[in-house]
Amino acid sequence: MKKYLYPKIYKKIKLNRILGALRSLFRINYWLLPLSILITGIFSRLIYLLYDSYGSSWDDYGFMLNIEKSFFEFIGKHETQLANTVPYWIIYRISGYSFFGYVVIPVMISVITTILIYKKIKQYWNSVAVLTFSLFLLAFNNYAIYLTKYPMVSYGTSFLVTTYFYFLFIGFLDKQSKPKLSYWILLCFLMAFFTIVTTVIPIVCGITALFVIKFIKNKKINFINFIKGSSTFLLALIIFSLTYAITYTVHSFNNLGVDKRFDMLPHFYSTSGHEQNIIGAGNFIIQNTERLFLELFALPFRDSVTKPLGFILEILFFIGLGKTIFNWKQSEKDLFTVIYIFLAWFSMLVGGFIGVYPFGTSRYTAFLLVPCLIIISYGVIIVTSCVSPIFKLLMEKLNVKLVIISASVSIIIVGAVLDSFLLNQILNHSKLNSKALAVVNSYQGNLILFSSFINPLLSIKARDIYSSGFDMGWGKYNNLGSDSEVPITLKKKLQEDEGSKLLIIMESTQKLESFPQWKKVIEEYYNLENENVSPAIKILVYKKK
Repeated sequence: MKKYLYPKIYKKIKLNRILGALRSLFRINYWLLPLSILITGIFSRLIYLLYDSYGSSWDDYGFMLNIEKSFFEFIGKHETQLANTVPYWIIYRISGYSFFGYVVIPVMISVITTILIYKKIKQYWNSVAVLTFSLFLLAFNNYAIYLTKYPMVSYGTSFLVTTYFYFLFIGFLDKQSKPKLSYWILLCFLMAFFTIVTTVIPIVCGITALFVIKFIKNKKINFINFIKGSSTFLLALIIFSLTYAITYTVHSFNNLGVDKRFDMLPHFYSTSGHEQNIIGAGNFIIQNTERLFLELFALPFRDSVTKPLGFILEILFFIGLGKTIFNWKQSEKDLFTVIYIFLAWFSMLVGGFIGVYPFGTSRYTAFLLVPCLIIISYGVIIVTSCVSPIFKLLMEKLNVKLVIISASVSIIIVGAVLDSFLLNQILNHSKLNSKALAVVNSYQGNLILFSSFINPLLSIKARDIYSSGFDMGWGKYNNLGSDSEVPITLKKKLQEDEGSKLLIIMESTQKLESFPQWKKVIEEYYNLENENVSPAIKILVYKKK
């Protein structure tokens, strides 16, 4: 009402508020640096709303197979957790086969995770340097970006939930208030249902780390008091375990453990190829530990750049780790982080030896990312402190306010340029993959072969080709496994067919050499005439000899 009775006064008050906001913005605010990185990281994730993998990952379209069937028929066709199949089945009822419908949820989860990390590091560490370096590495982390575009939402959800639990543990050390019981039980059930079963590991590691810290601090522990104090996490562990047990009883998932997947064989000691002795075990531990952290710290560049950067980050990690261990009495949250990382590493190591948990892959270890990035940020701070006198001298001669604002604006501009390149790459890949599919759909011959890796994509985007072709199987994966035999009926068809052409469709990184039995039969009667490779699809056209 006052707005209309006293318009001049209202306008003056409004103007003063705007000017006050501008003044506060242009004060020396070092938090502008991490905030600009946060904005860049969010936009780099939102871009993937325009992404379509075209089957470059089997899971993306693989879980659309039989999706038009009833719920129980659909989940019965897939040996994985309900956390993966239920979202797919629901999304299909809303958006059909449109890839946007399947990628929008992981993108939103990734944005929420990024904001959560920003808020909690700022809250608990209250350090511009720690937040800036951690957030920068997260914004452009290859694995975090991969989870952004991965339609199997359980992996992105697991990253969000385990990160949330990590900060809950830190908050427990800071004596933060506990959530209400009824709210917490419901939330734990939902979190457990939509996460992968390995999520129990960081929860157990977190509870154990709290126990160790209390023991170090007090030299003895009253178990009853500890159980009362950590009841929030113990209750969560019980609910998560029960939920996984119930969902497994309803629909058993059988895609974890030794010999379940060819790509996981190097991550189990018994199938890794290492000698079964002390030396072999030592090599397995060293090589897979290095592989784990290189995957976890990877940045989205070419291998020639990614590997050196990965080694640099490893060095910074161990520098930060040394600093944290040396000053372990100064900060409970830093001590907790180190113990948490060690317990998680040790748990995975034991799992790799007994054959129940792949050791040396980032696929099931997203919960380690944030704690490791915080430790790396300590390493960066130590290294940069060596040249701090130079920075101090520069700051004395420069306008600090102008430097902070300029750096923040520069980060956003550089981020916008990188995001534009990323967007262009996504659109270009989509265009090339679309052209490759057009070539496939226009094929007129009657002899078509394809790998099992690409068949989900064909079943949705090239139905006629899929229905009239022959599946060659999975072939060998990194020289592991074996290809299927060529059916006798198909051998006769290849030998006797009067058609002059043969079409073979594979995922872009696959080679016919992965199917040695098929290759031998094909090259006996055909010569390679043309090869067309897009970012996701490889097309081989053979001509009859």
